[in-house]
Amino acid sequence: MITGPDRLDFSLSERIMEQTGKDVWFLFYPLCSEDVKIDKTYEVSFETYRFMTETYKAKNISVLGFSSGACLALGIFLHNNALARPLPMAGKIISVSPGGIPDVTLKENKEIWEKMNALNHKDIMIEPTYFKTAREIAKGDKDLPEYMLDGTVGDFTDFPKTYFYYGENECLYAFADEFKKAMEKYQVPYEIIVGKGMCHCYPLLRFFREGRVAQDEIIELLKH
Repeated sequence: MITGPDRLDFSLSERIMEQTGKDVWFLFYPLCSEDVKIDKTYEVSFETYRFMTETYKAKNISVLGFSSGACLALGIFLHNNALARPLPMAGKIISVSPGGIPDVTLKENKEIWEKMNALNHKDIMIEPTYFKTAREIAKGDKDLPEYMLDGTVGDFTDFPKTYFYYGENECLYAFADEFKKAMEKYQVPYEIIVGKGMCHCYPLLRFFREGRVAQDEIIELLKH
């Protein structure tokens, strides 16, 4: 929620439109900065979803996100639950490389921090220390609900089937077990797909065979 989309995001959006025949909403949500914190990002994303539910039946809406967008794909509905569920749930969620920015100075977050660092030597894209900085930027001095910063602690009640994609060699893969625990706690149907030897957001990268396969799987999911 700090960096914007790139050409791979745009090309995938075009491919999804061409191959599914569906409407694609590509949200340019407010990025976190010195003046904009993550609650504003949530507000805009949630209101966009509200507008979508006025345009389509919620069961026909699929929500797809990559990296910080993957956190928001989950977070919209965590926010919905925190607000006593004013909106119906989407039909499915596809979350590619979601993680969190927990307060790693707290004892209860020591294990996830250690897991992230254990994967650091394999990750060619992200350093775990980035997430400390990201929390500072996203939160600032504001008192914000923790689920906005670390989705694994949110309320997943009545979530639709949720698909997680991770690269085996990304430090955010450390969060896969945390999301698995949350899904099972709230009895949410889910699948976790792991790309062997793959990096962060590998389904965006069609020059990898594994990336092509995963991207084509995602597009197939979006057809239904």
